[in-house]
Amino acid sequence: MIHRYEAQLAAGCKRFRPCRYDGGAAGRIVDKREYYSSDLNHLSIRGHAEAAAVAWSTMQRVGPIPPAG
Repeated sequence: MIHRYEAQLAAGCKRFRPCRYDGGAAGRIVDKREYYSSDLNHLSIRGHAEAAAVAWSTMQRVGPIPPAG
């Protein structure tokens, strides 16, 4: 389901020249138990940290944030 959703995002992004699609970066995060709260419905602190790290590196790769230098 997630990959189908991401395919729709990619297709929609192609319609707009300034759009930059991340290639489904968040969908490639390997799920680990410690990334979720006890109810398994929310990210834990570690999960938020992982999601933020992936988002930051992806934004550097696709352009909105300049690469570290």
